[in-house]
Amino acid sequence: MSEISQDISREISPEQEVNQKTNTEDLKDVDIYVMPEKMIAQKEQKKSNKIIFIVIGIFLVIAIIGAVIFFVLNKKLKELPAKITNPLTENIGEPTTEGASINTEGQPGDVTAPTQEQVVPINTPTSTANLTPTTTEEIAAGLDSDKDGLTDEEEKLYKTDSLNPDTDSDGYLDGAETLSLYSPLSKGGKIDTSGLINIYINPVFKYSLFYPAGWIAQAIDQSNATIIFTSATGEFIESLVLENPQKLTTSNWYKEQSPDINLAETKKSKLGGQEAIEIIDKDNGQKIIYAAYKDKVYGLIYNYGTQEGLNFETTFGMMENSFKF
Repeated sequence: MSEISQDISREISPEQEVNQKTNTEDLKDVDIYVMPEKMIAQKEQKKSNKIIFIVIGIFLVIAIIGAVIFFVLNKKLKELPAKITNPLTENIGEPTTEGASINTEGQPGDVTAPTQEQVVPINTPTSTANLTPTTTEEIAAGLDSDKDGLTDEEEKLYKTDSLNPDTDSDGYLDGAETLSLYSPLSKGGKIDTSGLINIYINPVFKYSLFYPAGWIAQAIDQSNATIIFTSATGEFIESLVLENPQKLTTSNWYKEQSPDINLAETKKSKLGGQEAIEIIDKDNGQKIIYAAYKDKVYGLIYNYGTQEGLNFETTFGMMENSFKF
């Protein structure tokens, strides 16, 4: 210990010790300036406010850009033509095969929603069926080169061979299969899963029917009481709903509308499983089916106009057979 003390005493001389004390005392009289805390807080606050303003500015710019985009898109949407939507809300069920000789092999497919191409019909009609037809005489069908029940125009619709009466070689004529809701392109295949037809469901009056995929479906107005199915030739088939508040039978309702008509001359038919009457109005170029159901009368009208032959008689029958409430 004595040696260590001697070494320390050698390193610090008395003069140095006095100087150290003096320096320490001098430091007591020196003023040390420090920035006030409130000044520091103000600087930090200004920096924070600046960041907030920047963020607000960015949001304002984004909001302005968004508003401009919305305005432009909304303007373009308003310029688009109005579209009719007929949502498929339920399966149609099994198609009827009553009165037909067809192949029953194969499993029926599920009904799928059609691709809806909603555009304005080629010739939008302005009139509906006449309640007082001039005759019940049948009109001749259009040209049918292979005599299979499908006219040459219908062969184009259903993609069948106009020179082969049995395109799928299943032993049944193409026209008979189409009329019975079977596909003329595949053995035992149903027409509702063939891609050859679309399914229309009326969202207001709750009925459905098939129509060719190459045709256009369009409601006359928002009531959905009259629907037009238009072909490429200008001929069209019309479905309409009329009031029957007294819930009369089809014959009694029609007799009330046309007292002079002889009901014995009308042809008996069915529409949606209901008793129906079929009439021909040559003066107006129409083939008409009416069926009463609950407090309404449902009509299916083939408007062939001035055509000498019916290009879509089998298609009209297919639509009639597929009609369901």
